[in-house]
Amino acid sequence: MISKIKHLKHNQNIKNALYSVLDTLFLPLVMILITPLLIKYLGMEQYGMWMLINSLIVAMSILNIGGVDTAIKYISYYRGNNDIQSVNEIFSTVFVTQLFFAFVVAVVSFFLPHLMVNSGLFNISDSNKIIFEISLQFGILFFSLKLSEQVVFAYFKGFERFDISSIFSIFSKTIMMLIQLLTALNGGKLNNIFINSFIGLCILIVFEIFYIKKINKDLRFFINFKLHRIREIFHFAKWSWIISIVGTISGQIDKWLLAGLANMTILGYYSIALLVFRNIHSIIASSVGWIFPKVSKEKNEYKILKYYFILEGILLFASMFISAVLLNLDVVFLLWLKQKVYDNSIEYIHNILLLLPLYSVGIIPFFVVKGRGFIKYNFYSDVFTFIIRVVSMYLLYKIYGLNGIIIALGISGFFLIIYLSYIMKKKVFPRYNLKLTSIIMVPIVYIVLMLTSIIYLKIALFILLMYLYFDFLKMIKEY
Repeated sequence: MISKIKHLKHNQNIKNALYSVLDTLFLPLVMILITPLLIKYLGMEQYGMWMLINSLIVAMSILNIGGVDTAIKYISYYRGNNDIQSVNEIFSTVFVTQLFFAFVVAVVSFFLPHLMVNSGLFNISDSNKIIFEISLQFGILFFSLKLSEQVVFAYFKGFERFDISSIFSIFSKTIMMLIQLLTALNGGKLNNIFINSFIGLCILIVFEIFYIKKINKDLRFFINFKLHRIREIFHFAKWSWIISIVGTISGQIDKWLLAGLANMTILGYYSIALLVFRNIHSIIASSVGWIFPKVSKEKNEYKILKYYFILEGILLFASMFISAVLLNLDVVFLLWLKQKVYDNSIEYIHNILLLLPLYSVGIIPFFVVKGRGFIKYNFYSDVFTFIIRVVSMYLLYKIYGLNGIIIALGISGFFLIIYLSYIMKKKVFPRYNLKLTSIIMVPIVYIVLMLTSIIYLKIALFILLMYLYFDFLKMIKEY
């Protein structure tokens, strides 16, 4: 009986991973398909505006209370204690609180875009200023509703049903992409795309609320709201919220710098490279996203340690393999993009793909640190890397242009994995003598290996890379 239960849990883990990857993979595939069409029908300047507006919309996460992570963590926790009443109260309280902040965001959207357009921060042509302002206004409204939708998805993730969450997410993304693409193909400007997307999302959320009510008749979205739960929620959410703010700014600062230092067209070319990198990284991260609720409820520290080592090794290998393959498949990017766009972006695509293994190393530690309740250290790491990122980006852009921005991403990513590895060793698993030198050095040696053109040095670096990787794999056997 016990072995059967373990088998079912193992199958659910695999199922969760597959659906999470499918969900995350869906959007990049669609974006890859529609990016050439958006560039064709909107033009490179409006495409650059598209990426800048999406970046500014994501920045509205400063008004996101961290509801998704909070809902997943506490639903997992109370589900582990078979306390369904608390599960319903936590979910309802998070959802209603997030709706309140969505209302605040909606109010902000009425005056913030106008101030931004007239501030002179970004190099926007006069003919596109009105389009930019309206697009940003409805984009902010769209994002505020999207946060509430993510809380609905978090309900299923808290029950470790990533399959249901992913199906809803894919359906939502499909509708949104169809609306945006059809608007562009019918000659609509950027502002029309955001207006239609907002209307479509309003209809979708109503449908999703009715569905979740149907499967859980005891759930009352507003009646189950409890004031006394807010303090419990914010005990965790305050750190998740702060992390969201710092992480969002850190993740978007490169686009804002380019929008001010360069122009929308250059930002468009850089955004293509960033689109490739971030979507692949998101796919890799989503494949292990199920570890967060599992770590949150797991009592056995030794089992968590095994998860950490095994998954870290898998992600390292997968990220290096994907990066190496794509670096030698330029024909794929040429088929995807027009010759002119390809010529102006392929160098940046190559350089940013080298960073994939580096950033993959930090995925598992991030989930484990957060799941074990040490979330404040995720905040410290984000602040630390943000400072390094901003300073290095500004200085290196002056010297190397766009490549300087990518180099700065690599520098900040390197310091991030050093810090997270230190927290794993000193705070999360202090009773174990963790040796993490290899795991830090593997992606660094990989980057140097791919950059060098000297054959003998390349062979030596490859041997060193294999030694470091298998040295790390030996630690898995030790634990």
